[in-house]
This record gives sequence, structure tokens and C-alpha cells, in this order.
Amino acid sequence: MPNLIFTILFFVIGFLISLFFYGLKAYEIHGIPEKDKNKLRRINQYWLNFLGSSIGWIFLYYFLIFRLHLFTPGESIMKFEGGLSDLIVILVVFLGITGHLPYAVLLKGIFKT
Repeated sequence: MPNLIFTILFFVIGFLISLFFYGLKAYEIHGIPEKDKNKLRRINQYWLNFLGSSIGWIFLYYFLIFRLHLFTPGESIMKFEGGLSDLIVILVVFLGITGHLPYAVLLKGIFKT
């Protein structure tokens, strides 16, 4: 039972911090010009970063709990054999939690410069 409580607290606290930081401060983080800060764009940016962060934290939960069995008693992380799908999950986790998933998916793509 303590593992379950710790797991839930870890993800809820991390998600809320990420949501606040990347949702409310998205303009400053991503260097969006001051002239683009109207109310509708701010709401759109906020929910888009909220969605991206949510997806990142959900994928992190999936990866740690179901792929690595990190919080499962009796399971060893040494049994993990990663593949291409795990690499994609890790990429989505990174882009989502850091607030770059909406930008990578909607505007520029992941590998374009």
C-alpha cells in the first residue's frame, strides 16, 4: 500500500508542477513575442501545453509501471529489454513533460530545423 500512495503522490505532484510551469509560463519559456499575447491565444497555449504535459506524464506512468515494473515488489528492472517502441515512449515522455510536445507535433515536427 505505501508503494501505491508514493506512486500516486509522485505523479500528481510532478504533473501539477509541470502543468503550472509549462502551462502558465509557456510564452516566456518558448520565447513567444509579446505582441502575440492576446486572451484567446493564451487560453489556446495553456490548454495545449496542459494536454502535452498530461500525455507526457501518462506515458511516463506507463513506462515506469508497466514496462520497467519500477514500483512492483518482486520485479527486477534488470529483466527489461527495451525496443523501438520504448524509445518512442521515452521521446513522448521527454517532449511532453518539457512542454515541447505540442510544438513538435503541430508546428515544426520533431526533427525539422
